[in-house]
Amino acid sequence: NMALSARKVTSVGIIGCGAAGLATAKSFQDVFRLLNMTYVGDSSPEATGGFYDMDVFEKEGSLGGVWDYNERIEAKSALSSTKSIPMYSSLRTNLPREIMSYPSLPWSSLPTSSGASYITHSEVGDYLKHYGKVMGVRKYVRFNCEVRLVDWDGSEGNGEVNEERKIKVTYAGGEGSAETTKTYDHVIVCNGHYSLPSIPSNLRCIADRFDP
Repeated sequence: NMALSARKVTSVGIIGCGAAGLATAKSFQDVFRLLNMTYVGDSSPEATGGFYDMDVFEKEGSLGGVWDYNERIEAKSALSSTKSIPMYSSLRTNLPREIMSYPSLPWSSLPTSSGASYITHSEVGDYLKHYGKVMGVRKYVRFNCEVRLVDWDGSEGNGEVNEERKIKVTYAGGEGSAETTKTYDHVIVCNGHYSLPSIPSNLRCIADRFDP
């Protein structure tokens, strides 16, 4: 928090709106509010600490990341020679929900909660959407935006670290859309480790018995 205050950060870009991206957006929002900063998208005459801008890039049309299950995408993936998503319709969590929730929002607050400990993927997805709504971070999300490039803005310089340099994010807002570039003070990558399934190809016991 002190580092943010010293640099007076005004813009943040977050890539991915799954569990990590949502928590990151909420954490930055909390810090900006502690600094009495106002979001540029809000109509407020009082901004004693200045303004901040924040975008969360999500390539799908809904938040939740890997937990945003789409039956159509799974069916398309199943027809492919390489499975492109790790989610499947009958999946349940291998961890109890009691240790999966955010500290700031108990799972019991979810109106559609089943009350079970080991829950379906759809309930996890519902919880993440509920979190985004309750915490007010949904307003930062740019849906159907795929990030194409993240790079330093400007010249390479002399190789020394320059904390004042901006970071540019190039993204496209849908298939066939023109690319757009925007600069930020900070960019946080929250695209996760599990968007693609990891299936060993060199283990005969798996290759012979498991059909991806």
